[in-house]
Amino acid sequence: MILCSLRRKLVRGSRGQALVELALLIPVLLILLLGVFEFGRLFNAYMTVQHAAREGCRIGVLGATDAEIVAVVESNAVTLNPAELSIAITPPLESRTSGTIMTVTVNYNFRVLVPVISTLLGSGLPIRSALSMRVE
Repeated sequence: MILCSLRRKLVRGSRGQALVELALLIPVLLILLLGVFEFGRLFNAYMTVQHAAREGCRIGVLGATDAEIVAVVESNAVTLNPAELSIAITPPLESRTSGTIMTVTVNYNFRVLVPVISTLLGSGLPIRSALSMRVE
């Protein structure tokens, strides 16, 4: 009997407690969820830039021109914004002889979409991948 009345008093006094706890926790969980979403986008962009540089370098060491290398890099980076993508190829086509090292560098400026995270990290994060292979 005494235990039941004590339980009723505790339940009456904590009606809004769960609602207040939820209201305090929702912003934290939302920021955490959006952070996971942005990290996934960033990781995808990094892997895409790395793959595009690898494919451009692979075709370049087989004798492709600079225009063909740029086309291959851009075709492998279709999920990225082409305005934020820059490609550098060294050495020039005339200097690529058998045994020389060729490097394809792909730079991409990743734009953060979530405003809360962009205030912490900045509006853009640079992603860079440089791959070198020996010309055949």
